[in-house]
Amino acid sequence: MGLDITVGDYGFRAGSYSGFAEFRAVLAKHALNITLNSMIGFGEKGGNSWETINSGLKVLLDHSDCDGEIYPNQAMDLLNALKAYKAESGRKKAMKKEDDNDWYWEKIDEWISACKASIDQNCPIIFG
Repeated sequence: MGLDITVGDYGFRAGSYSGFAEFRAVLAKHALNITLNSMIGFGEKGGNSWETINSGLKVLLDHSDCDGEIYPNQAMDLLNALKAYKAESGRKKAMKKEDDNDWYWEKIDEWISACKASIDQNCPIIFG
């Protein structure tokens, strides 16, 4: 069982639920320097507010891992943030060796493709 993403005529497997959680944790850590377990809705009771995060990545990081949608206007913000992160991370080489793997970067590229499909087809990214 895992998380499948569909966007009009495009789709991909985001991974198992634990794999998707790991993907988001690494993305949050390296792109925004936050720990998901410190945020409201994750980990411990309480947590830091998502209102303090000003990034297009927020819609992906603070999203249900089993259902819901990301709309085309949100996909545009997410696309811009993912592309900027990918370009920046290539220069910084900030990721630890164990985090810097083909699977992780393949998922980044799939999310970029999903965002493009959402914008081009004017349809939501559907978690299911």
